[in-house]
Formats: sequence, C-alpha cells, structure tokens
Amino acid sequence: MNLRPTTSHSISVGASWKDSADRWRSSITLWNVRMRNRVGVVPPFVLLANENQLTIDRVRRDPPTAADNLAGLPGRLRLVDITRGNFGITQTSGIDLALQKRFDIGAITVEPRLDLTYTDEFRESELPIRNGTLRNRVGVASVFGTIPRWRAVGCVKSESAVWRIDLCGRYHSSYSDYFAASGVRADRDIPSSTLWDVNLTWDFSERFSLSAGAFNVLDKGAPFAEIGDNYGFDTSQSDLEGRTWWLKLTSAF
Repeated sequence: MNLRPTTSHSISVGASWKDSADRWRSSITLWNVRMRNRVGVVPPFVLLANENQLTIDRVRRDPPTAADNLAGLPGRLRLVDITRGNFGITQTSGIDLALQKRFDIGAITVEPRLDLTYTDEFRESELPIRNGTLRNRVGVASVFGTIPRWRAVGCVKSESAVWRIDLCGRYHSSYSDYFAASGVRADRDIPSSTLWDVNLTWDFSERFSLSAGAFNVLDKGAPFAEIGDNYGFDTSQSDLEGRTWWLKLTSAF
C-alpha cells in the first residue's frame, strides 16, 4: 500500500513572567493539535475484533462452510494484514504550566520547579472503519499509548560551589483500564503513580567530578493492568526495571 504524507495543524498561545531579579519564573501555554493520515500499525486482535466494519481488505477468510454456518462462525482465517497504513486521525488539546523559584540559604542555592500538563482531550481513530467516531482516549488505557489526564514533574535542586543534589518526582493521574481484545472498559482503575529520582554530583577537583543517582529510588513496581495483555501491566506507563542505580566519573581536559 502506498503511504500518504501525514499532515498536521497546531496552535499554541502562551505567556511567561519573571521578576526583575530572575528568581521567580512562570509560564502557561494552551495548545491544540490536529493530525490527519497518521501512519500506524493496527494490532491483529484489534483488526479481528472490528473486521465486519473495515473499509479496506485487511482480514481475509474462506467462505463459511455449512458447519460454520450452523455454529455461527465465520470462514477459516487466511490473512490478517498488519502492514502500515494512513489510518490515524488525532485531535488533542491541553495546557502546560511551569513554575520555578530560586533562593539562597547562606552559600547554598535552592531551586524548586514544577512542570504540569493537563490534557483536555485526545480524540483519535486508529482504524479504517465505516462511520468511525473519534474516541476520547484521555484517562483510558490504550494499546496505542495511554494518555493520563494529569502529568507532573516536580524537582528541587540544591547546590553549592562543589556539590549538587537533584530530587525529582514524576506523577501521572489514575485512569480506566481497558480490554483491548473486546474493545470495552474494564470495571477497574489503574491507580495514580509517583516515582522519585535522585542525582548527586560532587566536584572534588578542578578537573574531576563524580555523579551518582537512582531512578525510581523507592523501587515502586508496575501495577497490574488488563491493557497489558500477557505482560500484565501498561507498557506505555510502567516498566519492570524497578530501582536503577548509576555512577559516572567526568574529567575535563
């Protein structure tokens, strides 16, 4: 199948403010994006669940036999075509907010920062089906990538002349679970999540610095999710790595 170019139209309106000493900073941005002819791959079980509504020949079967008709079954499956196509339509809008403050405590500088995203809508269609409607995916698990209503990253950076500590929290709000194979919402919610990361840097000479840190320092596990099918968790929002430590030595020449 020949693919067509993906087209999009976006509008954003924003404002920012900072004080004369550059210690307070804030910004807000309202955004709206429209995309057409997005290129994507539809999972085979999603095609099979919607095969009677497909507008193109992606599922092929033999004619049903007499036994199939008696059992109420379709004909033998011959082909499920999952090659890429221009199926995607997306309409999304939301608000980004950023707040930052810097102040000094003796020889130490402390700088907290909060970045917040509110997604108002994320309507899309990923299927070539008749009379398709744009489903709002905000707050609903999806095999195409879950879109929580709220996302936030909050960090506090403290530094002196020779060391720096960064503590960050990554948050997303709760959302509804989803049975991808049957196309219905599950009667359960996947809880909100906050993961904490920490980084430390020590400049122990003019040429050398040592950095260490951990992602998901509290070793929080991935919650169970029906959308993950055999994986058992939402792969777009979680992973099974748990706490991850790292160490880096840097030299300047």
